[in-house]
Amino acid sequence: MKLRHDSVRVLNHPVKVKNEENTNFNVVELNSSIIKDSLSSLNNKTNDLNVNGCSQIHLNSVGGTAVKADSNCVIQPDPEKREGWNCVNSTVSTKFNLYLFDGLSESMTLGDVKSVYFKGAVNAFSNSSSVPFLHVYTKPTGINDAGFFYHSKIDYTYNNDNTIGIGEECLFYGIGLPNNEFGNRKIQLNNKIVSGEGLDNEAVLYVVCASDSGAVIDKMNTTLNLVGFETENIRRNYKLVSGERNNNIVLSNNESYGSNQTSSSINLGCKNNINILGSASVSVFIEGSGDNVNFYELHEVYPSSNNHLYKQIENAPQYIRIKNSNQSNTITIHYNLY
Repeated sequence: MKLRHDSVRVLNHPVKVKNEENTNFNVVELNSSIIKDSLSSLNNKTNDLNVNGCSQIHLNSVGGTAVKADSNCVIQPDPEKREGWNCVNSTVSTKFNLYLFDGLSESMTLGDVKSVYFKGAVNAFSNSSSVPFLHVYTKPTGINDAGFFYHSKIDYTYNNDNTIGIGEECLFYGIGLPNNEFGNRKIQLNNKIVSGEGLDNEAVLYVVCASDSGAVIDKMNTTLNLVGFETENIRRNYKLVSGERNNNIVLSNNESYGSNQTSSSINLGCKNNINILGSASVSVFIEGSGDNVNFYELHEVYPSSNNHLYKQIENAPQYIRIKNSNQSNTITIHYNLY
């Protein structure tokens, strides 16, 4: 099986603007110095992302389908609007397998692998079978193969030797800690199970983050937002996303709009801030709500003299709605959450 990974670099760095208001307009000024500074910051962040092998995989993309591969449990957006993929065994004997490395496309040996890991929250716990684990498979040789498609299999599983905080985002890892810094609590999967020889010179076939098909129904409920591995020369950090954090929307006359996460609003989830920009000859209203029922006007944003709109809202309410104030004009708006 050859996996395809559609990756999108995560470059969520808003351009800084100077916002001046007069009686009629919110004027956006972009000068060459600000643009230069912003591009420099973006380049620095791009370099950091490249060094750490960062990429993004959407739940419903072609790459996401390839990574999920033969998974048969529920994999869905997180119901609490946290970033990541929510995996639940709502049916008996179901599980997920997320493939991080394909040895048919790349090459490394078992001895090359210095760390394998995932970041996420265990939302339900009954025993060690509730906690995902990590597989490393090596390529079959035809001699003393331990399985029909692999020569050796090494599992790194939870050993009931550390506290599982329900809903707490932690970094779970096997072998050694990754070099990439994570601020989460670290939980080592230090129960190592070797099937086959497991020699350092064996060629790796797959690296897989998986769950236990024997877990009690609904007691394997995990939200994963990052999976990865490291060698001496390679770092892979796949950010797992499911929501729309960036959106282009079109508002017809007098229309209100939010994202496809709800029918009437943009749910910021675990984000705190929103940038709204676009092109229009009329003003737009930005409304906020804490309950997604009662909305209140936060801002009326007027276009600049060249019909550009921009508004940055920090510490925004949970739900945001954008409304076209005009009866006939259609406008285009872009927003991103951060």
